[in-house]
Amino acid sequence: MPRLKLTTQDEYTIREIILTDAGIPKQSSAPENIGDIVPQNIRLSPLPSDVVQKVPKARGHEFFVKDDAVFLVSPSDRRIADVLRKKPND
Repeated sequence: MPRLKLTTQDEYTIREIILTDAGIPKQSSAPENIGDIVPQNIRLSPLPSDVVQKVPKARGHEFFVKDDAVFLVSPSDRRIADVLRKKPND
């Protein structure tokens, strides 16, 4: 699955919804680059329904959080499809 083509607004929406959810576990060690394969010991979560509703092109992806960044992962091959890092103005 190719890299997602998200707008700045899409990225902000996803980060805003996911990073403000205190219940989401943070990973301490995980790959960080687009295209990297996420090892099986990293638990991926489905995107919240409000993310899919507001950013339909992200549908079908899973994610994990590390260091205030959201990593979108293609579930078919567990490759990182996009990295949404927190911006200074968020």
